[in-house]
Amino acid sequence: MEENKVEENKVEEKKIFPEATVDGITVKPWKFGVLFQISHFLADILDKMEAKNINFGMDEIGFVPYITIAKIFTIASDSILKIVAITLSMSEEEISNFDIEKGMEITTII
Repeated sequence: MEENKVEENKVEEKKIFPEATVDGITVKPWKFGVLFQISHFLADILDKMEAKNINFGMDEIGFVPYITIAKIFTIASDSILKIVAITLSMSEEEISNFDIEKGMEITTII
């Protein structure tokens, strides 16, 4: 029984982010193929962050500070929208219609 728990923890550690549900929407960890779909958008975000000298550093408990997330939104909102839409298998229009709390919570999970 303890062995299963250890194996489960190892699998969880391999995920970039955990499965979560926000206001009835399930955010599932990326499958390998999604990385190919979003790599251009991730590169765009990272390039823009580097150009603006925005550090993606996490706080002491492993979270990206909200001020950093806000800065990233201001420089790369189009790429973020595309990544969220691909991750959720929803249209960009549907994502754009989320209320701010739902959108921010989902984005911070991803």
